[in-house]
Amino acid sequence: MSDGAIFDPTGSALSVNNIPIRGRIGGEFLTFAWASPQWFQMFSGVDGVGYFVLTENRAGTVTVRVQPNSVENDVLWGILNATIASKARVPIVVKRGRTILAGLGLVLGPTPIAMSDGSMQNEWPLGSTFWAGAIGGANAAVLGA
Repeated sequence: MSDGAIFDPTGSALSVNNIPIRGRIGGEFLTFAWASPQWFQMFSGVDGVGYFVLTENRAGTVTVRVQPNSVENDVLWGILNATIASKARVPIVVKRGRTILAGLGLVLGPTPIAMSDGSMQNEWPLGSTFWAGAIGGANAAVLGA
């Protein structure tokens, strides 16, 4: 990225069951975390000889933060209840620039409810036992021509 480039956060997207999740709060509105951030386990002996084992754990969670007045609360609540009734997972896609991760997962539970005289947010937890995709950079427009 060049100095002074413009990054457009509208290129960051989340969809759950093919429904785009908008109504996000300002600032950090989504986090993704691998269940196991290290995909290799290292085993070494006392003499320094060792080996690595590649794990198959590709589980992870997404936390999306939306405004309490956004319709996405109704959408995520509906998906949660439909999942309980159907016992079926839904497609979840996280996109940011050239990063795209997709998995079949669930809305893991309802958002906590908080009341405040300041700004509020609803945090919805999503999860999948297997995410596929790639982590890449994000294109940005360069200032000036």
